[in-house]
Amino acid sequence: MAAKPNTSVQEWKDELEKRVEVLTWFSSVEKRLRSELGNAKGQESAKLQDDLRMMQIQIDEANGKVIEELLKHHQLSRRRRLKA
Repeated sequence: MAAKPNTSVQEWKDELEKRVEVLTWFSSVEKRLRSELGNAKGQESAKLQDDLRMMQIQIDEANGKVIEELLKHHQLSRRRRLKA
């Protein structure tokens, strides 16, 4: 009868060791995936920041053109008033 409890304990221990192995594997996979996700987020963030900078440059250029046109219009209006 004493052999049976020892066998049960050994089986329980083996089962727990298997579970620990599985959990350890899952943990390492999760760590790798989190790292890859963090890298992907960083790359996406950098891309979005570059896109934002490019948009800001385009907006600045467009604003500069608008200001130039407004100044031209203002100067033409002023000349017309002076001629009249």
